[in-house]
Amino acid sequence: MTENSKYKNKLILAYFINCLIILIMLWRVIAINNDKGPLVILVFYPVLFVINLTLYGILRITNDEDYKIYLRQIQLLLILFIPVVVVAASV
Repeated sequence: MTENSKYKNKLILAYFINCLIILIMLWRVIAINNDKGPLVILVFYPVLFVINLTLYGILRITNDEDYKIYLRQIQLLLILFIPVVVVAASV
């Protein structure tokens, strides 16, 4: 495997894990089915963001090239924040 394909595999895995966690959070909001559902998103979504930010910082400090993966994950989480909250609030 080339370096580029290893990077893409790690990137796809990171996207999959983050999206899976977001889907689990939305599923829990639907399962709760009351007005406290959006609080699940507002509590655990920032936790997911901080975890990715911490991994980015650690990899950046250690000069590992995989820090770019978590930079993209942080950007994805920032982009998806408003739609996820809107979906959670509408349930």
